[in-house]
Amino acid sequence: MLGEELSSSVTPASLAARRESWQPVRDHLNEAEKHGRAREWVGACGAFLDALEVGGLDWGMQGTPLVGLPLKIATVAVLAEDEALYARLCRELAERAVPGQLEFSSIALLRPDAVSPRTLSNALEIARGEANRIPDAEHLKEGQGWTWLKRGIAEYRAGNARQALEALGKARKAFNLNCSGIAHAFSSLAARQIGDVENSSDYLARAESNYQQILGGNAERLSKYWHRVAQFELALAEAGAAQTVR
Repeated sequence: MLGEELSSSVTPASLAARRESWQPVRDHLNEAEKHGRAREWVGACGAFLDALEVGGLDWGMQGTPLVGLPLKIATVAVLAEDEALYARLCRELAERAVPGQLEFSSIALLRPDAVSPRTLSNALEIARGEANRIPDAEHLKEGQGWTWLKRGIAEYRAGNARQALEALGKARKAFNLNCSGIAHAFSSLAARQIGDVENSSDYLARAESNYQQILGGNAERLSKYWHRVAQFELALAEAGAAQTVR
């Protein structure tokens, strides 16, 4: 479709039919969002699963409502401890999607113990490739902090703590408090991985400070980006648990 002109294969009637066929999926996704904002993870999982069961979701489609959807589903699957849904999502994305465009690496890195070594290796390769395409600059542009965050998490998961801290150092400079906060949480984990207990504790304290700022911020924004806050909480929980390990 170009401008006002319809291609020969697209008609107003076919567009209307497609919208109608999508309505059940949209209904389930809206229900999942409602549960997510209320922090009802099991309910959100169920609604997302219902949307998947309807069928017709094209993970390669870069448009609303699919952008960011796989990561939302993965996040609630982890929080609801629904390993079957998480594994299914990783499998479907790995088989059918363009992984880098759909945050495949972020999804695989949420639960590294639940995916294969090959999947983790692919996630690291994707994260490195995306970060390497960012030109050197004094300040990060919008979205680049998340790319460096993904790279840092991937390096940490692969046991490359020093490389992780280098990438996370860039993500920590992000204006977005969720991105910066998660970066501080994983910096705590990476620092502890190399035995730097003092800096590990400091990074965790900064992460917790970011989290409190988010909770005290704009309620509408907090509700809209519930999944990012949930991802931050997962990172905080992991970093906090590591502090108790001797």
